[in-house]
Amino acid sequence: MSDSPNLTTDSIRPLIVRVAVPAAVGNLFNVMFNVVDSWYAAQLSTDALAGLSLSFPLYFVFVVLGAAVAASGGALVGNALGAGERERAGLWCYQLIALSLGFSAVIMVFGLVGTSAVFSAMGAEGAYLAAANDYIQTLYLGAPCLLLPFAINAGLTSQGKTTVFRNVLVVGFFANLVLNPWFIYGGLGLPAMGVRGIALATLLVQGLGAFICG
Repeated sequence: MSDSPNLTTDSIRPLIVRVAVPAAVGNLFNVMFNVVDSWYAAQLSTDALAGLSLSFPLYFVFVVLGAAVAASGGALVGNALGAGERERAGLWCYQLIALSLGFSAVIMVFGLVGTSAVFSAMGAEGAYLAAANDYIQTLYLGAPCLLLPFAINAGLTSQGKTTVFRNVLVVGFFANLVLNPWFIYGGLGLPAMGVRGIALATLLVQGLGAFICG
Protein backbone atom coordinates (compact mmCIF):
# COMPACT_ATOMS: atom_id res chain seq x y z
CA MET A 1 0.00 0.00 0.00
CA SER A 2 1.42 3.36 -1.03
CA ASP A 3 2.05 6.10 1.49
CA SER A 4 0.40 8.57 -0.92
CA PRO A 5 -3.32 7.88 -1.41
CA ASN A 6 -4.92 9.34 -4.49
CA LEU A 7 -7.46 11.79 -3.13
CA THR A 8 -9.18 12.18 -6.50
CA THR A 9 -9.80 8.52 -7.34
CA ASP A 10 -9.64 6.40 -4.17
CA SER A 11 -12.85 5.41 -2.38
CA ILE A 12 -14.01 7.72 0.42
CA ARG A 13 -14.22 5.11 3.17
CA PRO A 14 -10.61 3.87 2.88
CA LEU A 15 -9.43 7.47 2.59
CA ILE A 16 -11.11 8.36 5.87
CA VAL A 17 -9.16 5.61 7.59
CA ARG A 18 -5.86 6.40 5.89
CA VAL A 19 -6.04 10.19 6.21
CA ALA A 20 -8.27 11.11 9.15
CA VAL A 21 -7.19 8.49 11.68
CA PRO A 22 -3.44 9.33 11.60
CA ALA A 23 -4.31 13.03 11.79
CA ALA A 24 -6.50 12.42 14.85
CA VAL A 25 -3.77 10.42 16.57
CA GLY A 26 -1.25 13.15 15.84
CA ASN A 27 -3.54 15.83 17.28
CA LEU A 28 -3.99 13.76 20.44
CA PHE A 29 -0.25 13.61 21.01
CA ASN A 30 0.04 17.31 20.19
CA VAL A 31 -2.43 18.10 22.99
CA MET A 32 -0.55 15.79 25.35
CA PHE A 33 2.65 17.66 24.44
CA ASN A 34 1.22 20.78 26.09
CA VAL A 35 0.02 18.76 29.07
CA VAL A 36 3.60 17.60 29.62
CA ASP A 37 4.80 21.22 29.63
CA SER A 38 2.19 22.16 32.22
CA TRP A 39 3.01 19.16 34.40
CA TYR A 40 6.73 19.96 34.49
CA ALA A 41 5.98 23.62 35.18
CA ALA A 42 3.88 22.52 38.17
CA GLN A 43 6.81 20.48 39.47
CA LEU A 44 9.05 23.52 39.17
CA SER A 45 6.87 25.98 41.15
CA THR A 46 3.40 27.42 41.40
CA ASP A 47 4.70 30.65 39.88
CA ALA A 48 5.99 28.71 36.87
CA LEU A 49 2.64 26.99 36.33
CA ALA A 50 0.80 30.29 36.78
CA GLY A 51 3.16 31.91 34.28
CA LEU A 52 2.44 29.23 31.69
CA SER A 53 -1.29 29.53 32.29
CA LEU A 54 -1.14 33.29 31.81
CA SER A 55 0.86 32.79 28.61
CA PHE A 56 -1.64 30.52 26.91
CA PRO A 57 -3.77 33.34 25.40
CA LEU A 58 -0.64 34.70 23.73
CA TYR A 59 0.50 31.19 22.81
CA PHE A 60 -2.74 30.73 20.90
CA VAL A 61 -1.56 33.44 18.52
CA PHE A 62 0.58 30.67 17.02
CA VAL A 63 -2.39 28.32 16.89
CA VAL A 64 -4.66 30.85 15.19
CA LEU A 65 -2.10 31.98 12.62
CA GLY A 66 -0.90 28.45 11.99
CA ALA A 67 -4.44 27.13 11.56
CA ALA A 68 -5.22 29.96 9.14
CA VAL A 69 -2.14 29.15 7.06
CA ALA A 70 -2.84 25.42 7.15
CA ALA A 71 -6.55 25.66 6.26
CA SER A 72 -6.29 28.23 3.49
CA GLY A 73 -2.98 26.96 2.14
CA GLY A 74 -4.05 23.33 2.23
CA ALA A 75 -7.14 24.18 0.17
CA LEU A 76 -5.06 26.01 -2.44
CA VAL A 77 -2.49 23.24 -2.68
CA GLY A 78 -5.18 20.56 -2.80
CA ASN A 79 -7.08 22.33 -5.59
CA ALA A 80 -3.89 22.64 -7.63
CA LEU A 81 -3.03 18.99 -7.13
CA GLY A 82 -6.58 17.94 -8.00
CA ALA A 83 -6.28 19.85 -11.26
CA GLY A 84 -3.00 18.10 -12.02
CA GLU A 85 -1.01 21.32 -11.67
CA ARG A 86 1.86 20.08 -9.51
CA GLU A 87 4.09 23.04 -10.36
CA ARG A 88 1.45 25.48 -9.13
CA ALA A 89 0.94 23.36 -6.02
CA GLY A 90 4.67 23.54 -5.30
CA LEU A 91 4.56 27.30 -5.72
CA TRP A 92 1.74 27.54 -3.19
CA CYS A 93 3.79 25.49 -0.74
CA TYR A 94 6.72 27.89 -1.02
CA GLN A 95 4.38 30.83 -0.54
CA LEU A 96 2.96 29.23 2.60
CA ILE A 97 6.46 28.93 4.01
CA ALA A 98 7.20 32.55 3.11
CA LEU A 99 3.93 33.66 4.74
CA SER A 100 4.80 31.75 7.91
CA LEU A 101 8.20 33.39 8.05
CA GLY A 102 6.56 36.81 7.59
CA PHE A 103 4.16 36.16 10.46
CA SER A 104 7.12 34.93 12.51
CA ALA A 105 9.01 38.18 12.01
CA VAL A 106 6.05 40.21 13.30
CA ILE A 107 5.62 37.92 16.29
CA MET A 108 9.32 38.09 17.15
CA VAL A 109 9.20 41.89 17.26
CA PHE A 110 6.09 41.84 19.43
CA GLY A 111 7.76 39.32 21.73
CA LEU A 112 10.57 41.78 22.37
CA VAL A 113 8.46 44.87 23.00
CA GLY A 114 4.88 43.97 23.83
CA THR A 115 4.38 40.86 25.93
CA SER A 116 5.42 42.33 29.26
CA ALA A 117 2.91 45.17 28.88
CA VAL A 118 0.14 42.70 28.03
CA PHE A 119 0.89 40.55 31.08
CA SER A 120 1.05 43.60 33.35
CA ALA A 121 -2.35 44.70 32.03
CA MET A 122 -3.64 41.25 32.94
CA GLY A 123 -2.51 41.84 36.53
CA ALA A 124 0.71 39.80 36.59
CA GLU A 125 3.58 40.95 38.79
CA GLY A 126 6.68 39.67 40.55
CA ALA A 127 7.78 36.05 40.01
CA TYR A 128 4.49 35.31 38.26
CA LEU A 129 5.18 38.00 35.63
CA ALA A 130 8.82 36.91 35.27
CA ALA A 131 7.82 33.30 34.60
CA ALA A 132 5.24 34.32 31.99
CA ASN A 133 7.76 36.56 30.22
CA ASP A 134 10.50 33.92 30.28
CA TYR A 135 8.20 31.39 28.67
CA ILE A 136 6.34 33.38 26.04
CA GLN A 137 9.21 35.66 25.00
CA THR A 138 11.38 32.61 24.35
CA LEU A 139 8.63 31.08 22.22
CA TYR A 140 8.04 34.33 20.35
CA LEU A 141 11.73 34.70 19.54
CA GLY A 142 11.66 31.17 18.11
CA ALA A 143 8.40 31.76 16.23
CA PRO A 144 9.55 30.14 12.94
CA CYS A 145 9.94 26.81 14.74
CA LEU A 146 6.26 26.94 15.73
CA LEU A 147 4.70 28.32 12.55
CA LEU A 148 6.64 26.44 9.87
CA PRO A 149 5.22 23.03 10.91
CA PHE A 150 1.71 24.30 10.12
CA ALA A 151 2.76 25.35 6.61
CA ILE A 152 4.62 22.13 5.93
CA ASN A 153 1.79 20.00 7.27
CA ALA A 154 -0.66 21.80 4.99
CA GLY A 155 1.32 20.64 1.99
CA LEU A 156 1.51 17.09 3.29
CA THR A 157 -2.15 16.87 4.28
CA SER A 158 -3.29 18.17 0.91
CA GLN A 159 -1.62 15.08 -0.57
CA GLY A 160 -3.18 12.75 1.98
CA LYS A 161 0.16 12.23 3.76
CA THR A 162 -0.96 12.50 7.37
CA THR A 163 1.15 9.63 8.71
CA VAL A 164 4.37 11.67 8.38
CA PHE A 165 3.26 14.42 10.73
CA ARG A 166 1.58 11.91 13.04
CA ASN A 167 4.88 10.12 13.49
CA VAL A 168 6.69 13.39 14.15
CA LEU A 169 4.12 14.41 16.78
CA VAL A 170 4.29 11.05 18.54
CA VAL A 171 8.10 11.07 18.65
CA GLY A 172 8.05 14.75 19.65
CA PHE A 173 5.82 13.97 22.62
CA PHE A 174 8.28 11.43 23.99
CA ALA A 175 11.26 13.67 23.20
CA ASN A 176 9.59 16.45 25.17
CA LEU A 177 9.30 14.14 28.17
CA VAL A 178 13.09 13.83 28.16
CA LEU A 179 14.07 17.37 27.15
CA ASN A 180 11.85 19.21 29.62
CA PRO A 181 13.54 18.05 32.85
CA TRP A 182 16.97 18.30 31.22
CA PHE A 183 16.46 21.89 30.12
CA ILE A 184 14.64 22.93 33.29
CA TYR A 185 17.14 21.56 35.82
CA GLY A 186 20.28 21.39 33.68
CA GLY A 187 22.92 18.69 33.45
CA LEU A 188 25.32 17.18 30.90
CA GLY A 189 26.81 20.60 30.22
CA LEU A 190 23.55 22.56 30.16
CA PRO A 191 22.75 25.15 32.83
CA ALA A 192 19.44 25.07 34.64
CA MET A 193 17.02 27.27 32.65
CA GLY A 194 13.77 26.96 34.58
CA VAL A 195 10.65 28.04 32.71
CA ARG A 196 12.73 29.21 29.78
CA GLY A 197 13.91 25.62 29.41
CA ILE A 198 10.33 24.43 28.85
CA ALA A 199 9.98 26.87 25.97
CA LEU A 200 13.37 25.94 24.51
CA ALA A 201 12.48 22.25 24.60
CA THR A 202 9.28 23.04 22.69
CA LEU A 203 11.16 25.04 20.07
CA LEU A 204 13.76 22.32 19.61
CA VAL A 205 11.20 19.55 19.17
CA GLN A 206 8.97 21.59 16.85
CA GLY A 207 11.90 22.90 14.82
CA LEU A 208 13.33 19.42 14.30
CA GLY A 209 9.87 18.19 13.37
CA ALA A 210 9.55 20.87 10.70
CA PHE A 211 13.01 20.01 9.36
CA ILE A 212 12.18 16.29 9.14
CA CYS A 213 8.80 16.85 7.50
CA GLY A 214 10.22 19.41 5.08
